[in-house]
Amino acid sequence: RLFRTTAAATVSSSGWTEMTGLSDAISPTGGTNVAIRAMAFSRGPYIAAHSIYIGTTNGKIFRLDDPRNASATTAPVNISIPGVAATSNIQDIAVNPNNDNEIMAVISNYGAVSIWWTDNAKSATPTWRNAEGNLTLPSVRSCVIVVKKDAANNPVTEYYAGTSAGLFSAANIGTTLTGGGSVTWQREGGNVLNLAVIQSMAYRPADNVL
Repeated sequence: RLFRTTAAATVSSSGWTEMTGLSDAISPTGGTNVAIRAMAFSRGPYIAAHSIYIGTTNGKIFRLDDPRNASATTAPVNISIPGVAATSNIQDIAVNPNNDNEIMAVISNYGAVSIWWTDNAKSATPTWRNAEGNLTLPSVRSCVIVVKKDAANNPVTEYYAGTSAGLFSAANIGTTLTGGGSVTWQREGGNVLNLAVIQSMAYRPADNVL
Protein backbone atom coordinates (compact mmCIF):
# COMPACT_ATOMS: atom_id res chain seq x y z
CA ARG A 1 0.00 0.00 0.00
CA LEU A 2 1.17 3.53 -0.77
CA PHE A 3 0.10 6.67 1.07
CA ARG A 4 0.56 10.31 0.01
CA THR A 5 0.81 13.61 1.79
CA THR A 6 1.37 17.00 0.18
CA ALA A 7 2.24 18.64 3.51
CA ALA A 8 5.12 16.57 4.87
CA ALA A 9 6.37 19.30 7.22
CA THR A 10 3.08 19.48 9.12
CA VAL A 11 1.32 16.19 8.41
CA SER A 12 -0.43 14.33 11.22
CA SER A 13 -1.52 10.70 11.34
CA SER A 14 -4.84 11.70 9.77
CA GLY A 15 -3.26 13.64 6.90
CA TRP A 16 -2.35 10.74 4.65
CA THR A 17 -4.30 9.54 1.61
CA GLU A 18 -4.02 5.95 0.44
CA MET A 19 -3.42 5.61 -3.30
CA THR A 20 -6.08 2.95 -3.65
CA GLY A 21 -5.75 2.68 -7.42
CA LEU A 22 -2.19 1.54 -6.92
CA SER A 23 -3.07 -0.78 -4.05
CA ASP A 24 -5.73 -2.46 -6.17
CA ALA A 25 -3.33 -2.91 -9.08
CA ILE A 26 -0.61 -4.44 -6.89
CA SER A 27 -2.89 -6.80 -4.99
CA PRO A 28 -6.25 -6.90 -6.81
CA THR A 29 -7.68 -9.69 -4.65
CA GLY A 30 -6.83 -7.90 -1.42
CA GLY A 31 -4.33 -10.56 -0.39
CA THR A 32 -1.18 -9.94 1.60
CA ASN A 33 1.32 -11.92 -0.46
CA VAL A 34 2.33 -9.06 -2.77
CA ALA A 35 4.27 -6.08 -1.45
CA ILE A 36 6.05 -2.96 -2.70
CA ARG A 37 9.79 -3.67 -2.74
CA ALA A 38 11.21 -0.69 -4.67
CA MET A 39 10.31 2.91 -5.52
CA ALA A 40 12.05 5.51 -7.66
CA PHE A 41 11.10 9.03 -8.68
CA SER A 42 11.69 11.62 -11.38
CA ARG A 43 14.23 14.18 -10.17
CA GLY A 44 14.00 17.98 -10.09
CA PRO A 45 11.45 20.68 -9.29
CA TYR A 46 8.05 19.02 -9.54
CA ILE A 47 6.13 19.15 -12.81
CA ALA A 48 3.05 17.23 -13.93
CA ALA A 49 5.20 15.07 -16.23
CA HIS A 50 6.96 13.47 -13.25
CA SER A 51 6.33 9.85 -12.28
CA ILE A 52 6.86 7.27 -9.56
CA TYR A 53 8.15 3.85 -10.57
CA ILE A 54 7.19 1.00 -8.25
CA GLY A 55 8.49 -2.58 -8.17
CA THR A 56 6.78 -5.45 -6.39
CA THR A 57 7.57 -8.80 -4.86
CA ASN A 58 5.82 -10.63 -7.69
CA GLY A 59 7.98 -9.26 -10.48
CA LYS A 60 5.84 -6.35 -11.66
CA ILE A 61 6.76 -2.71 -12.31
CA PHE A 62 4.15 0.07 -12.28
CA ARG A 63 4.35 3.73 -13.25
CA LEU A 64 2.14 6.33 -11.58
CA ASP A 65 2.15 9.61 -13.52
CA ASP A 66 1.81 13.04 -11.87
CA PRO A 67 1.73 11.40 -8.43
CA ARG A 68 1.27 14.67 -6.53
CA ASN A 69 -1.97 15.54 -8.31
CA ALA A 70 -3.29 12.14 -9.40
CA SER A 71 -6.59 11.05 -7.93
CA ALA A 72 -6.19 8.49 -5.16
CA THR A 73 -8.14 6.02 -7.32
CA THR A 74 -5.92 6.48 -10.39
CA ALA A 75 -4.70 3.14 -11.71
CA PRO A 76 -0.98 3.03 -12.47
CA VAL A 77 0.41 1.92 -15.82
CA ASN A 78 1.73 -1.64 -15.78
CA ILE A 79 5.14 -1.47 -17.48
CA SER A 80 6.36 -4.86 -16.28
CA ILE A 81 9.23 -6.67 -17.98
CA PRO A 82 7.80 -9.39 -20.27
CA GLY A 83 8.45 -12.94 -19.14
CA VAL A 84 9.53 -12.14 -15.58
CA ALA A 85 8.18 -14.80 -13.23
CA ALA A 86 5.70 -13.98 -10.49
CA THR A 87 8.20 -15.44 -8.02
CA SER A 88 10.69 -12.68 -8.83
CA ASN A 89 11.45 -9.67 -6.62
CA ILE A 90 11.95 -6.27 -8.22
CA GLN A 91 14.66 -5.41 -5.74
CA ASP A 92 15.54 -1.88 -6.89
CA ILE A 93 14.81 0.68 -9.60
CA ALA A 94 17.07 3.53 -10.77
CA VAL A 95 16.00 6.57 -12.79
CA ASN A 96 18.35 8.67 -14.92
CA PRO A 97 18.33 12.01 -13.03
CA ASN A 98 18.31 13.96 -16.31
CA ASN A 99 15.85 11.78 -18.23
CA ASP A 100 13.12 9.83 -16.46
CA ASN A 101 12.38 7.89 -19.63
CA GLU A 102 15.51 5.89 -18.85
CA ILE A 103 15.32 3.47 -15.95
CA MET A 104 17.11 0.35 -14.79
CA ALA A 105 15.58 -2.41 -12.67
CA VAL A 106 17.24 -5.25 -10.81
CA ILE A 107 15.79 -8.62 -9.84
CA SER A 108 17.33 -10.33 -6.82
CA ASN A 109 16.34 -13.91 -7.61
CA TYR A 110 18.98 -16.49 -8.48
CA GLY A 111 18.44 -18.19 -11.81
CA ALA A 112 16.79 -15.13 -13.39
CA VAL A 113 18.15 -12.30 -15.53
CA SER A 114 19.08 -9.76 -12.87
CA ILE A 115 19.45 -6.41 -14.68
CA TRP A 116 17.03 -4.81 -17.14
CA TRP A 117 17.12 -1.42 -18.89
CA THR A 118 14.75 0.72 -20.95
CA ASP A 119 14.93 4.20 -22.44
CA ASN A 120 11.19 4.58 -23.08
CA ALA A 121 9.79 3.91 -19.62
CA LYS A 122 7.07 6.53 -20.09
CA SER A 123 5.49 4.72 -23.03
CA ALA A 124 2.54 2.39 -22.59
CA THR A 125 4.71 -0.66 -23.27
CA PRO A 126 8.41 0.08 -22.74
CA THR A 127 11.07 -1.86 -24.62
CA TRP A 128 13.06 -3.69 -21.94
CA ARG A 129 16.55 -4.95 -22.76
CA ASN A 130 18.62 -7.52 -20.90
CA ALA A 131 21.53 -5.58 -19.36
CA GLU A 132 22.98 -8.37 -17.22
CA GLY A 133 25.93 -8.94 -19.56
CA ASN A 134 28.81 -10.64 -17.78
CA LEU A 135 27.27 -10.11 -14.32
CA THR A 136 25.60 -13.52 -14.15
CA LEU A 137 26.95 -15.07 -10.94
CA PRO A 138 26.18 -12.78 -7.96
CA SER A 139 22.76 -11.79 -6.69
CA VAL A 140 22.08 -8.17 -7.67
CA ARG A 141 20.70 -6.07 -4.80
CA SER A 142 20.74 -2.40 -5.84
CA CYS A 143 21.29 -0.01 -8.74
CA VAL A 144 21.79 3.65 -9.56
CA ILE A 145 22.27 5.79 -12.69
CA VAL A 146 24.83 8.61 -12.52
CA VAL A 147 25.22 11.40 -15.08
CA LYS A 148 28.49 13.34 -15.17
CA LYS A 149 31.12 14.73 -17.55
CA ASP A 150 34.50 13.27 -18.39
CA ALA A 151 37.86 15.09 -18.47
CA ALA A 152 37.04 16.44 -21.93
CA ASN A 153 33.69 17.82 -20.68
CA ASN A 154 31.70 15.24 -22.61
CA PRO A 155 28.58 13.81 -20.91
CA VAL A 156 28.90 10.27 -19.58
CA THR A 157 26.14 8.14 -18.11
CA GLU A 158 27.35 5.57 -15.60
CA TYR A 159 25.40 2.61 -14.24
CA TYR A 160 26.17 0.96 -10.91
CA ALA A 161 24.99 -2.44 -9.73
CA GLY A 162 25.37 -3.44 -6.09
CA THR A 163 25.66 -7.19 -5.68
CA SER A 164 26.24 -9.92 -3.13
CA ALA A 165 29.89 -9.85 -4.20
CA GLY A 166 30.75 -6.15 -4.46
CA LEU A 167 30.04 -3.09 -6.59
CA PHE A 168 30.13 -3.09 -10.41
CA SER A 169 29.84 -0.35 -13.02
CA ALA A 170 29.37 0.18 -16.74
CA ALA A 171 29.13 3.30 -18.92
CA ASN A 172 26.76 4.34 -21.69
CA ILE A 173 25.01 0.97 -21.79
CA GLY A 174 22.19 2.35 -23.92
CA THR A 175 24.49 2.62 -26.92
CA THR A 176 25.66 -0.95 -26.35
CA LEU A 177 22.21 -2.45 -25.88
CA THR A 178 20.42 -0.65 -28.71
CA GLY A 179 23.28 -1.69 -30.98
CA GLY A 180 22.71 -5.34 -30.11
CA GLY A 181 25.76 -5.68 -27.85
CA SER A 182 26.23 -7.13 -24.38
CA VAL A 183 27.14 -5.01 -21.34
CA THR A 184 30.55 -5.50 -19.72
CA TRP A 185 30.45 -4.74 -15.99
CA GLN A 186 33.65 -3.93 -14.11
CA ARG A 187 34.35 -4.23 -10.39
CA GLU A 188 34.61 -0.99 -8.39
CA GLY A 189 35.97 -0.16 -4.96
CA GLY A 190 39.13 -2.24 -4.97
CA ASN A 191 40.22 -3.45 -1.54
CA VAL A 192 37.93 -0.94 0.19
CA LEU A 193 34.65 -2.55 -0.90
CA ASN A 194 36.16 -5.86 -1.98
CA LEU A 195 33.35 -8.49 -1.97
CA ALA A 196 31.02 -6.63 0.38
CA VAL A 197 27.26 -7.01 -0.09
CA ILE A 198 26.05 -3.70 -1.58
CA GLN A 199 22.49 -3.71 -0.33
CA SER A 200 21.58 -0.13 -1.27
CA MET A 201 23.01 3.03 -2.82
CA ALA A 202 22.04 6.72 -2.87
CA TYR A 203 23.23 9.31 -5.36
CA ARG A 204 23.37 13.09 -4.83
CA PRO A 205 23.48 14.73 -8.29
CA ALA A 206 24.16 18.23 -6.92
CA ASP A 207 27.81 17.40 -6.18
CA ASN A 208 28.10 13.96 -7.84
CA VAL A 209 28.48 11.95 -4.64
CA LEU A 210 27.49 8.28 -4.54
